[in-house]
Amino acid sequence: MLISDILTASAIALLILLCFKLMAELAAKRQLNNQLQGLQSAQMLKNLLIQIQKHRGMMSAYLKGDNDFKSRIKAIRSDINHDMAIFVKTMDKASSFHQPVSDVEKNWRDIEKSADSFSINESFKKHSHLIQAILTLMNSIAEQSQLYKSNSYDLEYVKIIWSLLPMVAESVGKARAVGGGISASGCAMAVDKINVQFLTHKISGAIAQVKEGLDKAGVQEQHLLEQFNKVEKTLDKFVESLHSQYVYEDAPMANAAAFFDEATEKLSCVFEIYETSEQMAAKRINCALKKTENKLKINYAFALFSILLIPIAANLV
Repeated sequence: MLISDILTASAIALLILLCFKLMAELAAKRQLNNQLQGLQSAQMLKNLLIQIQKHRGMMSAYLKGDNDFKSRIKAIRSDINHDMAIFVKTMDKASSFHQPVSDVEKNWRDIEKSADSFSINESFKKHSHLIQAILTLMNSIAEQSQLYKSNSYDLEYVKIIWSLLPMVAESVGKARAVGGGISASGCAMAVDKINVQFLTHKISGAIAQVKEGLDKAGVQEQHLLEQFNKVEKTLDKFVESLHSQYVYEDAPMANAAAFFDEATEKLSCVFEIYETSEQMAAKRINCALKKTENKLKINYAFALFSILLIPIAANLV
C-alpha cells in the first residue's frame, strides 16, 4: 500500500472520529443551554411564587377584618399581573408546558376576580392549590430541561433547589397566612392552634430535610453553609415565637401587619439560600458550557485540518 493511501485512510478515519465527537459535544451544548433556560424559567416562577404567597397572607388578614392591608393587596396584585404576563409570554414557545402554564394563569385570574368574596378557608385553599401547581411546574421544568440529569452537580443539590427549599418556604408562607389571620381576628380558636402546630412541625421537618440534603450533596461552599445555619436558627426562633403567640395564648398580642412583616423577613432568608443555590447551579452549568464550547472549537479545527489533509495525502507520490 502506498504511503498516500495510508495517509488518506488515516485522515478519513480521523475525520469520522471527529464527526462523532462533534455530534456528542453539540448535543451536550444543547442540553446545557436547555438547563440554563430551565433555570431562567424557574427563576420567574419563583418570583411569582413569592408574590402569590404574599397575596395569600395579606388576604388572610384582610378577610379577618384588617383593612390596613387593602392598599398593599392592590399593589401586590399589580406586581403579580405584570410578572404573570412576562412568564406566560416567555413560556409561549414551550408547547409541552402550555397547559400547566395556562392553568396557573387561569387559577390566578379566578382568585383575583373573587378574592374579596372568599371565606378565609376558601381563600387559603385556593391560594395553596395555585402555589402547589407552581411548585409542580417548577419541578416539571427542571425535569424537562434535564436539570436532574446534569453531571455538573450532585442530584441531591438539585433536590435542594427545586424541591426542599420551596417546601420550607411554603411551610413558612402558610404559617404567615394562618398567623396573620389569627392576629387580625384577635383570637386563636382551637382549630387555629392545631393548624399552627401542624405548620411548625412541617417547618422543622422541612429544614431538617434540607440539612440532610446538604450533607448528602457534600456541599463545601462556606457562604451557602453559613446562610443555611443562619436560616436554621432563624426558623427555630420563629417556630418558638409561633407557639408562644398562637398556641399557648388565646388572644395573640401581635399586630397582623407586624407579624406579616416579621414572617416575610424570615421567608426572605429562605429564598436567599434558594437564590444562592440557583446562582451556584448556573455557575456550574456555565462552566461546563464553556468547556464544551472550547472542545468544539478544537475539534472543529482538527476536522478542518483532516478535510484539508485528505486531498493532500491522496496526491502524494
